[in-house]
Amino acid sequence: VGLDNRKSGKTAAGLMAMLTSGKGKVLIITGFFSNNVNNQRVDGFIEEIKESFNDIELIGVQCSFDDALEVEKIILGAMENFNDLKGIFVVSSGQDGIKKAFESLNIKQRPYVIIYDDTAINESILKDNFADFLIDQELYFQGYKAPFILSDILIENKMPKDEYIYTHINIKTKYSI
Repeated sequence: VGLDNRKSGKTAAGLMAMLTSGKGKVLIITGFFSNNVNNQRVDGFIEEIKESFNDIELIGVQCSFDDALEVEKIILGAMENFNDLKGIFVVSSGQDGIKKAFESLNIKQRPYVIIYDDTAINESILKDNFADFLIDQELYFQGYKAPFILSDILIENKMPKDEYIYTHINIKTKYSI
Protein backbone atom coordinates (compact mmCIF):
# COMPACT_ATOMS: atom_id res chain seq x y z
CA VAL A 1 0.00 0.00 0.00
CA GLY A 2 1.59 3.22 -1.08
CA LEU A 3 2.23 5.85 -3.69
CA ASP A 4 3.24 4.96 -7.25
CA ASN A 5 6.41 6.97 -6.90
CA ARG A 6 7.50 6.81 -10.55
CA LYS A 7 4.08 8.05 -11.65
CA SER A 8 4.16 10.80 -9.02
CA GLY A 9 7.56 11.90 -10.38
CA LYS A 10 6.04 12.11 -13.85
CA THR A 11 3.16 14.10 -12.39
CA ALA A 12 5.62 16.50 -10.78
CA ALA A 13 7.37 16.92 -14.14
CA GLY A 14 4.07 17.89 -15.73
CA LEU A 15 3.38 20.36 -12.94
CA MET A 16 6.86 21.85 -13.28
CA ALA A 17 6.37 22.23 -17.03
CA MET A 18 3.09 24.06 -16.43
CA LEU A 19 4.73 26.39 -13.92
CA THR A 20 7.76 27.15 -16.11
CA SER A 21 5.92 27.19 -19.43
CA GLY A 22 8.05 24.18 -20.33
CA LYS A 23 11.34 26.11 -20.31
CA GLY A 24 14.27 26.78 -18.04
CA LYS A 25 16.69 25.25 -15.58
CA VAL A 26 15.40 22.86 -12.93
CA LEU A 27 17.19 21.37 -9.91
CA ILE A 28 16.25 18.08 -8.25
CA ILE A 29 17.00 17.52 -4.57
CA THR A 30 16.79 13.98 -3.19
CA GLY A 31 17.40 12.64 0.30
CA PHE A 32 19.68 9.65 -0.24
CA PHE A 33 20.79 8.13 -3.51
CA SER A 34 20.28 4.72 -1.90
CA ASN A 35 16.58 5.36 -1.17
CA ASN A 36 14.46 3.45 -3.69
CA VAL A 37 11.38 5.66 -3.15
CA ASN A 38 13.40 8.81 -3.85
CA ASN A 39 15.00 7.18 -6.89
CA GLN A 40 11.63 6.24 -8.38
CA ARG A 41 10.39 9.81 -8.00
CA VAL A 42 13.54 11.21 -9.58
CA ASP A 43 13.47 8.63 -12.38
CA GLY A 44 9.83 9.38 -13.21
CA PHE A 45 10.51 13.13 -13.20
CA ILE A 46 13.57 12.86 -15.45
CA GLU A 47 11.88 10.38 -17.79
CA GLU A 48 8.89 12.68 -18.33
CA ILE A 49 11.05 15.79 -18.75
CA LYS A 50 13.16 14.05 -21.40
CA GLU A 51 10.12 12.62 -23.22
CA SER A 52 7.84 15.64 -23.17
CA PHE A 53 9.64 18.86 -22.26
CA ASN A 54 12.82 19.36 -24.30
CA ASP A 55 13.21 22.98 -23.26
CA ILE A 56 13.56 22.16 -19.58
CA GLU A 57 17.22 21.77 -18.64
CA LEU A 58 17.95 19.57 -15.64
CA ILE A 59 20.98 21.04 -13.89
CA GLY A 60 21.48 18.05 -11.62
CA VAL A 61 20.32 15.86 -8.79
CA GLN A 62 21.72 16.83 -5.40
CA CYS A 63 21.68 14.68 -2.25
CA SER A 64 20.54 16.39 0.96
CA PHE A 65 20.66 13.44 3.39
CA ASP A 66 17.08 14.43 4.35
CA ASP A 67 18.56 17.39 6.20
CA ALA A 68 17.09 20.91 6.10
CA LEU A 69 20.49 22.56 6.42
CA GLU A 70 21.75 20.61 3.40
CA VAL A 71 18.65 21.54 1.39
CA GLU A 72 19.30 25.19 2.28
CA LYS A 73 22.97 24.93 1.23
CA ILE A 74 22.07 23.21 -2.05
CA ILE A 75 19.53 25.89 -2.94
CA LEU A 76 21.88 28.73 -2.01
CA GLY A 77 24.64 27.18 -4.14
CA ALA A 78 22.31 26.58 -7.06
CA MET A 79 20.96 30.13 -6.94
CA GLU A 80 24.51 31.49 -6.84
CA ASN A 81 25.54 29.46 -9.88
CA PHE A 82 22.24 29.64 -11.78
CA ASN A 83 20.58 32.98 -11.20
CA ASP A 84 18.04 31.99 -13.86
CA LEU A 85 16.94 28.81 -12.03
CA LYS A 86 13.24 28.28 -12.80
CA GLY A 87 12.33 25.28 -10.66
CA ILE A 88 13.26 23.05 -7.74
CA PHE A 89 11.85 19.57 -7.18
CA VAL A 90 12.42 18.20 -3.66
CA VAL A 91 11.57 14.49 -3.41
CA SER A 92 12.46 13.90 0.24
CA SER A 93 12.63 15.42 3.72
CA GLY A 94 14.42 18.59 4.73
CA GLN A 95 11.94 20.91 3.07
CA ASP A 96 12.28 23.49 5.83
CA GLY A 97 15.63 24.36 4.22
CA ILE A 98 13.71 25.76 1.24
CA LYS A 99 12.14 28.45 3.40
CA LYS A 100 15.42 29.32 5.10
CA ALA A 101 17.26 29.57 1.76
CA PHE A 102 14.69 31.88 0.19
CA GLU A 103 14.48 34.05 3.30
CA SER A 104 18.26 34.54 3.33
CA LEU A 105 18.39 35.24 -0.42
CA ASN A 106 15.70 37.92 -0.20
CA ILE A 107 14.95 37.61 -3.93
CA LYS A 108 12.02 39.15 -5.78
CA GLN A 109 11.17 36.09 -7.87
CA ARG A 110 11.95 32.67 -6.45
CA PRO A 111 12.07 29.47 -8.52
CA TYR A 112 8.94 27.34 -8.59
CA VAL A 113 9.04 24.55 -6.00
CA ILE A 114 7.35 21.16 -5.73
CA ILE A 115 7.63 19.12 -2.52
CA TYR A 116 6.25 15.89 -1.02
CA ASP A 117 4.24 15.00 2.08
CA ASP A 118 1.45 16.80 3.88
CA THR A 119 3.06 17.71 7.19
CA ALA A 120 2.65 20.76 9.39
CA ILE A 121 6.03 22.14 8.28
CA ASN A 122 5.22 21.61 4.61
CA GLU A 123 1.80 23.19 4.98
CA SER A 124 3.47 26.30 6.41
CA ILE A 125 5.94 26.29 3.51
CA LEU A 126 2.98 26.32 1.10
CA LYS A 127 1.01 28.93 3.06
CA ASP A 128 4.04 31.21 3.27
CA ASN A 129 4.63 30.97 -0.51
CA PHE A 130 7.96 29.12 -0.40
CA ALA A 131 6.55 26.20 -2.44
CA ASP A 132 3.88 25.95 -5.11
CA PHE A 133 2.71 22.34 -4.99
CA LEU A 134 2.80 19.55 -2.46
CA ILE A 135 2.30 15.94 -3.51
CA ASP A 136 0.57 14.03 -0.72
CA GLN A 137 0.93 10.26 -0.53
CA GLU A 138 -1.97 9.65 1.88
CA LEU A 139 0.08 8.40 4.81
CA TYR A 140 -3.01 7.85 6.94
CA PHE A 141 -4.58 5.56 4.33
CA GLN A 142 -1.32 3.64 3.95
CA GLY A 143 -1.21 2.92 7.66
CA TYR A 144 -4.94 2.25 7.88
CA LYS A 145 -5.29 -0.11 4.91
CA ALA A 146 -2.26 -2.37 5.45
CA PRO A 147 -3.48 -4.03 8.70
CA PHE A 148 -6.82 -4.84 7.07
CA ILE A 149 -5.05 -6.55 4.20
CA LEU A 150 -2.89 -8.50 6.65
CA SER A 151 -5.97 -9.46 8.65
CA ASP A 152 -7.71 -10.75 5.52
CA ILE A 153 -4.65 -12.85 4.68
CA LEU A 154 -4.13 -14.30 8.17
CA ILE A 155 -7.72 -14.77 9.34
CA GLU A 156 -9.70 -15.35 6.16
CA ASN A 157 -6.87 -16.73 3.99
CA LYS A 158 -7.94 -14.11 1.42
CA MET A 159 -5.19 -12.63 -0.72
CA PRO A 160 -5.57 -9.13 -2.12
CA LYS A 161 -6.67 -8.88 -5.73
CA ASP A 162 -3.65 -6.76 -6.69
CA GLU A 163 -0.05 -7.00 -5.54
CA TYR A 164 0.16 -3.21 -5.20
CA ILE A 165 -2.52 -0.89 -3.89
CA TYR A 166 -1.62 2.63 -4.89
CA THR A 167 -2.79 5.70 -3.05
CA HIS A 168 -3.99 8.73 -4.96
CA ILE A 169 -1.48 11.28 -6.16
CA ASN A 170 -3.01 14.23 -4.36
CA ILE A 171 -1.71 17.61 -5.48
CA LYS A 172 -2.15 20.35 -2.92
CA THR A 173 -1.61 24.10 -2.97
CA LYS A 174 -1.86 26.71 -0.24
CA TYR A 175 -5.50 27.07 -1.29
CA SER A 176 -6.42 23.43 -0.80
CA ILE A 177 -4.73 22.50 2.50
